[in-house]
Amino acid sequence: NKGGSVVTSPSGVTAGTTVDGFTIRNGNATNGGGVYCNGSSPTISNNTITGNTAGNGGGVYCNSSSPTITNCAIAANSSNNGGGIYCNSSSPQITNNTITGNAAYSGGAVYCATSSPKMTNNIMAFNSSGLHKLAGAGAPVLKNNCVYNPGGVNYSSGLVAGAGDISTDPKLVAVQYGKVHIQPDSPCMNAGLNTAPGLPLTDMDGQPRIQDGVVDIGADESDGANHAFVPICVRVSQTGNDANDGSTWALAKRTVQAGATAASLAGGEVWVASGIYNERIALAAYAYLYGGFAGTETSRTQRNWNANESVLDGGFAGSVVQAQTGDKVTASGIDGFTIRNGSATSGGGVYCFSSSPTITNNIFTGNSATTGGGIYCYYSSPTMANNTLTSNSASANGGAIHCNNYSAPTITNNTIASNTATTDGGGIYCSYSSPKISNNIVAFNSSGICSLLSSAPVLKNNCLRANTGYNYSGLSAGVGDISTDPLFVDRVIGNFHLSPTSLCINVGWNGATGMPLTDADGDLRICGGTVDIGADEKTPPPVSVGGAKRMQESSSAYFSGQIVTAAFADFFYMEEADRFSGIRVDMPGHGLNVGARVCVDGAVTTDVLTGERHLDATGALGVGSEGVEPLCLANRDLGGGDWFYDSILEKGQQGILGATGVNNIGLLVTILGRVTYAGADYFYIDDGSALDDGSGRIGVKVSAAGLTFPSTGFVSVTGISACEKNTGGDIVRLLKVRTQSDINLH
Repeated sequence: NKGGSVVTSPSGVTAGTTVDGFTIRNGNATNGGGVYCNGSSPTISNNTITGNTAGNGGGVYCNSSSPTITNCAIAANSSNNGGGIYCNSSSPQITNNTITGNAAYSGGAVYCATSSPKMTNNIMAFNSSGLHKLAGAGAPVLKNNCVYNPGGVNYSSGLVAGAGDISTDPKLVAVQYGKVHIQPDSPCMNAGLNTAPGLPLTDMDGQPRIQDGVVDIGADESDGANHAFVPICVRVSQTGNDANDGSTWALAKRTVQAGATAASLAGGEVWVASGIYNERIALAAYAYLYGGFAGTETSRTQRNWNANESVLDGGFAGSVVQAQTGDKVTASGIDGFTIRNGSATSGGGVYCFSSSPTITNNIFTGNSATTGGGIYCYYSSPTMANNTLTSNSASANGGAIHCNNYSAPTITNNTIASNTATTDGGGIYCSYSSPKISNNIVAFNSSGICSLLSSAPVLKNNCLRANTGYNYSGLSAGVGDISTDPLFVDRVIGNFHLSPTSLCINVGWNGATGMPLTDADGDLRICGGTVDIGADEKTPPPVSVGGAKRMQESSSAYFSGQIVTAAFADFFYMEEADRFSGIRVDMPGHGLNVGARVCVDGAVTTDVLTGERHLDATGALGVGSEGVEPLCLANRDLGGGDWFYDSILEKGQQGILGATGVNNIGLLVTILGRVTYAGADYFYIDDGSALDDGSGRIGVKVSAAGLTFPSTGFVSVTGISACEKNTGGDIVRLLKVRTQSDINLH
């Protein structure tokens, strides 16, 4: 419903009237977008109330009413006051609900005006703010709630935590997709009040309450299960049909809107193949849109939005994208599109109303509006990163971006160039707003950044240059801001990549809020130790692993597309896809998994203790997961001879003592043999080659710290071909085992 409250409870309705087991969504009213109670006291239980908007009470509005509200998931609703629930001269019982991701100027979760609700055992988390009471009016009673709203205050206007209230992450399954079951490690388990008024006998799933002696906080009673959630994936192609379900490319939908609607219902992603989509879309909560697919991919990491352009063309008929999801947490997103030819009063490209989507890796061009030609934010806090906004216009303010009415977006690493505004803020305009603006290029616009009407933008490490009217109006340059020509490759033809001599290279702020891991081309950020300013990270040409090993000591190297073959605590190994060469990468806390494709930046060096050539990484990013197969080698072939080794020039990988053949140090391999010796954390195997590493033991040494291994018998072992130095200083063979499953007794 978009024409009023979805559910209206008129005067005189009592607790015998029940709304139970519904999804109540898409309401839009002056008061009570989802449920409107006026002089009534119904029972509202076991409902999902989501995506509703109103002047007051986005989810539920109570006027002179005392409803019982239990076991409801109230999420992604918005209003001026009371994004989740609004109480006016009312005393409802609000027990065991989960209220998340709602947005309002006051009381993102609950607003009380001359009201005294009893709020017990509720999760009120990840809203724009928590609980607000009209000053001097009403006496809400709070007990055993979880109030956790890191984006805003938890209690305001004299309200304080109630007895048993906690303020910590409730550990929900996937709040960004609207999934609000609690996990077994949630602090809300067994933390509620058994004597809560109106305590239901069952939870939102119909499971018994009080399963471990003490009731849980929230709409879900945990049974100890670890809930798993896999987002659905809906594919969209110009050759598709909206009657399809989008589960495969062969069953793709035809329109982006159909994909977004389908993904929103279950929570998931929309993969959009290349082509021009002449449509204007409503971005619903829990839908994340990704452009840039060829139409054959099986993983999102395989897409290339530069090679496969997905265009949303608004046809000058309104905003191209409308985001009115009512979310405070990130509950929607649009990534990898060209957004063009929008024309609206506000937000020609994207219009955000009480919503906080992620807006990343997009090109905004040719959009126009009275305010906010490219992007318009009204009481919204989206994250904008890696976008290029060019040739957008506003007949008033905010040619590229307009922030209005208490918006607090994060604007990081964007390129904002050649936009116009007739009045102010050709680049960015702020009115009653406090955006965080870091690492952006704002250049060659009709004017730069304008701050008026109680705005307080925070600027850091931006480049503002050659904006015709001014660079700054109503504010001063931020810490680390520069004013130099960014030296685009060719802005006349729309190539906004940085030239190699640009002074925007390596002068950004690594700690910027919302800084992406990759740039607008999918290249690794922070290549060289310090992030660049703008949407483009100037990366050197990537080198191969074999090529890097030839480099002189301490040479810088950038890698892209290698596969992780082993992951240890402080280092990992990666190799080329053709399995020709591999290398160790030292990076404590890397967090990478085997099978990930990686971009890595660092310096090539040699371990003086082992003689192994490796990389000291300054940055690493892994995406996707692929199968990794080892090479099968005879023991004598392990390690191999020199690889362009030169002790004078300090480059190359020295080979194994007495070994010949291709050097394979750093590769994932499998060897076989009979166990000839078992130590504390290593053992030796021999396949008949009778190798001698100077230790007096026969075979190849296998490092297996923390693992169980046999002391006799014939085994096959998978691991990394590595090396170490023996007591005489010679480099000898070493196999590093990854996990227990790599050791197999035959």
